[in-house]
Amino acid sequence: MDKPITILKYYKHLNPDFAGNPLIEVMPPLSRNTISSMMSLGVSATADERTHPEEERLRYTFRLTRYFIPLKTQIDCAEDLWATILDAYRPRNPLKRETAEAFHEFCEAIYAGTVFENNDAFIFSPIAAGIIGTPGTGKGRTIQALLQNLPRSVLHHQVHGPVYQLFYVWAEAPSSPGNKSLLHSIYHKLIEAAESTGLPVARIAVGSSNGIYENSIAILAKKLNLGVLIVDEAQHLIGKSHYDKATMEFLTGFVNRISIPVILIGTWPALAIFGSEVRLARRNICRASKRFMKMKNDTVWKQFLQGLFRLQWTSNFVEFDDDFVDVFYTWCQGIADLAVKLMMLSQLHAIRSKVEAISVGLVIKVAEEHFPTIAPAIKQMREGWNEDDPILWDLEPTDFEAYYRALVAETIGRSQLDAKRHAAQDKAFVKMQQVIEGLTGSGFAAEIDATALAEKGIEQSPHKSAPEIVAETIAKAAKRGPRPTKSPKKQERVHAEFEALDGTDLRRIAYFAYQDGRSVVDVFAENGQIFSAIEEAIT
Repeated sequence: MDKPITILKYYKHLNPDFAGNPLIEVMPPLSRNTISSMMSLGVSATADERTHPEEERLRYTFRLTRYFIPLKTQIDCAEDLWATILDAYRPRNPLKRETAEAFHEFCEAIYAGTVFENNDAFIFSPIAAGIIGTPGTGKGRTIQALLQNLPRSVLHHQVHGPVYQLFYVWAEAPSSPGNKSLLHSIYHKLIEAAESTGLPVARIAVGSSNGIYENSIAILAKKLNLGVLIVDEAQHLIGKSHYDKATMEFLTGFVNRISIPVILIGTWPALAIFGSEVRLARRNICRASKRFMKMKNDTVWKQFLQGLFRLQWTSNFVEFDDDFVDVFYTWCQGIADLAVKLMMLSQLHAIRSKVEAISVGLVIKVAEEHFPTIAPAIKQMREGWNEDDPILWDLEPTDFEAYYRALVAETIGRSQLDAKRHAAQDKAFVKMQQVIEGLTGSGFAAEIDATALAEKGIEQSPHKSAPEIVAETIAKAAKRGPRPTKSPKKQERVHAEFEALDGTDLRRIAYFAYQDGRSVVDVFAENGQIFSAIEEAIT
């Protein structure tokens, strides 16, 4: 990371709540028009450029990937995000008086009955805003368009001493379950920012626990006066094949601990994050939370395409008309990202094929050739689908109530399935421990041998109880002792040999249980050969 930027000037704000706060007055007030201008990415195409060599014009078409003219909803989103950042900075003024003198003044005011109002005493409520929507509608692009104008480096308020500020950290949720890699990503970005100040910073040990990472992130965020944390691809936090309750609880605690706005960007399945955790749902009720949806086939869509059609590098410039409106909507369904890509591919094809002009037929041909993987989803968006079809959940629902019911039901189903899976695993583990304790506690086998015998016994008789498996294992694996016989003389001798065995010998107990016509398992239980060890393992 670059060296910190030393702040030389501050700007007054009309809002009296912001007065004297360097973390806010470091930037001039941003009006809605200013924010809109900041977000607009200027891309141009001149008549002269259309006469340039083919290879150059092919390169020019890639400028379209930078095309971004913010719509009203996107300007609303950026404006509300900026307001959220400023409001979060308001109670965190690093210059507010927290000295002994200020405390004594406060006590004297109480004594004199003239307690003054302290606006800085307001406790900031943690925010976990969700920017959720259809892929390709500019969710992340909108936030990036605003933040790209803010410095990525640390700001140093040198006139106020060692006061530093970092406007934002952008991280991406891992595609694999768990939160360790997310914590690592956030931590390393913050530690690099802290180290750029030149101040001594101690890194935590590799392999530290999640709790240590969380504490370190909270401390760094506070020391660096972090403005906002952005977590992209938030739908990954839900998990593809299971509901990760631990991650949801981690996210809730993490938001509370760092006490700065956290913005979660994701597709529609990310709604389950807020539906599955009540505390997160409450944090999500704020002006920064938005839904991004595809454009309708109306004047907004038409104006978007008109701007796009001004950027042509084919030799022949084609005027925009309503025929293009319909064909682009048929193949892109109001998704800005797809429209830009279709325009770029159409120009590439026109230049390479020497046609040198865009036409409706060309657009259809290019779409059929290059959109096969997205075509099924576009067809579903065009023709409609069942709201409870999880295969299509990244697409934009038309009936939000039905969609949300299905989403919550599916999420709860995953949670219950995971609970059953964990319960089954716990039950199997306890059963294994019971058998091992039964075998070792009775003196029949050492722990290593008992473990192997227990695994084999459970595998062969998975539906039997632990006491039954212990008895069965002992009967199969014990050393052969005197065996019963039908001969009277031999019976007397065998009886005497069994009787001569130690009273706790399992062979003697099993023999006399057999003689009495009783269950070997019951007799083992009465003699404490099974249940005493099992009960001890459970408790």
